Amino acid sequence: MLIFFFAYSFIKSAFIYNIISKGEIKFIYGVFESSKIYGISGIPDSKGFMVFPGGDSIPIFINKDGKRVIGNNGDNNNLNDKILFIGDSYTFGDANFYEDSFPYLIAKKKNLNLVNASMVGYGYVQFLLNLEKEIKKNNYKIIAIQLAPYSAERAVNRYLPAIGKIPTPFFCRDNNDSIIIHNPFYETAFFKIMSQKKSEKYLNHQFSMITLLDFYIQIGVPLYFSELKNEIMTYTETFKYKRTLTIEEAEEYFFTSLNNILKTSSSNIVFYNVKYPPDVFEIKVKRYKKLIKFKAIFINPEKPLWDTAKDEQTYLEMFSHWREWDGEKHLVDKHYNPKANGIVSNYFIEELEQNGILSKFD
Repeated sequence: MLIFFFAYSFIKSAFIYNIISKGEIKFIYGVFESSKIYGISGIPDSKGFMVFPGGDSIPIFINKDGKRVIGNNGDNNNLNDKILFIGDSYTFGDANFYEDSFPYLIAKKKNLNLVNASMVGYGYVQFLLNLEKEIKKNNYKIIAIQLAPYSAERAVNRYLPAIGKIPTPFFCRDNNDSIIIHNPFYETAFFKIMSQKKSEKYLNHQFSMITLLDFYIQIGVPLYFSELKNEIMTYTETFKYKRTLTIEEAEEYFFTSLNNILKTSSSNIVFYNVKYPPDVFEIKVKRYKKLIKFKAIFINPEKPLWDTAKDEQTYLEMFSHWREWDGEKHLVDKHYNPKANGIVSNYFIEELEQNGILSKFD
């Protein structure tokens, strides 16, 4: 058993070390922590960085409430009208300076107090939890909720899509056949072990066996020992529920749950598309409208992107993040780049104005 553990943990450690040392993917550190409720959350009053292949990095500031802001003092508390965004990494502004993200651009252009309750890896479960929490403590002029193809998938998977095994809350049926939100199986040690001080020295580092062994001892062994121990504990949890929901069930449960949360809200409710092909989103909207019992508008900001790009390859070339080295362009991240964020924000504002939610003149 010990031989298997050390072999497994060394192979996994070498895989992560190889990615980090070569700078093959974007790596974020210093701002995330594990959560018993959300799986992952922002560390209050923290600063970290997104490090990209090619060596450049983008600072991330998290305020006292665990939300991303433009800086440590970046909240617009002097503005009366508040807009709340509920979403995942696209709405969080992943891969971008925060001032280039579409929520920030919308709030800035229309003089709104922005509260961005979005986080990397979130799905419909965290959307519901965040929404319930936010509407209890704030009155919002606009509540904007992201819809994406993978939001329901994340709500039925038990782990986040990440290089570490990070448990996440999920929809399931309990032994009484009722639908519940199951808490994450455990709090991962991933963020604590991959902390800034421990991981920074391995970023964009020339590969060597000595540093690999150092990475394995400092990070690999404690990380995978913790993972193994926690995974053994999860077997007892699986007997506490019958099954996870299907994607279709998760979608239906999400929208019907919103009826209870938003039925007395005086806010303007807005749903917006991220990454659904525009025509697919319009089909989805017809179904969603039958499920909700409150007034809402649906905005399709993928439409102007696809109207401009016309095909998938051009879309990728125009609206993703690319870096150049060795005389070639490399795709380093598929989140909206500043150009895409600008188009999305303008379209979003136009739709809000046409629906009378915002004035055309401020």
